[in-house]
Amino acid sequence: MPLSVLVTVPSDPALTLTSTQALSDVGTLEKAIAALPNVQTVRSVVDPMGEGKISDLARPAVQLAKTATAFRSPPSTDINVQ
Repeated sequence: MPLSVLVTVPSDPALTLTSTQALSDVGTLEKAIAALPNVQTVRSVVDPMGEGKISDLARPAVQLAKTATAFRSPPSTDINVQ
């Protein structure tokens, strides 16, 4: 049965969810939860697809490259291509 876990961070302004350290900590916690018995998949901000790795969805370099490629494509009247 699915279960949601809410993780809170200290109110330290230097520690935000977008910091490298915070994302690394989320990844570490995700791996620890995934290692528990009877846990099938774990999804998080680091691995939103639950693939057990840092998703390309979380990698700005990958997303920017895909966006740049899409903008270089000629316009199309096909809504599926837009």
